[in-house]
Amino acid sequence: MLTLTSTDWRQSRRYTEQFSRWVMANKHRLPELVKRRAAERSLFLLPV
Repeated sequence: MLTLTSTDWRQSRRYTEQFSRWVMANKHRLPELVKRRAAERSLFLLPV
């Protein structure tokens, strides 16, 4: 079974902060991508 140490947890939180950076296409912020990245972040943070 995989368990996260506190260091791993802090690192994974840093990963989730990056999701919100990837919401642009052709120099435009896309509302659909904002929603998708928020959903991806939520899924990523769910315990396994």
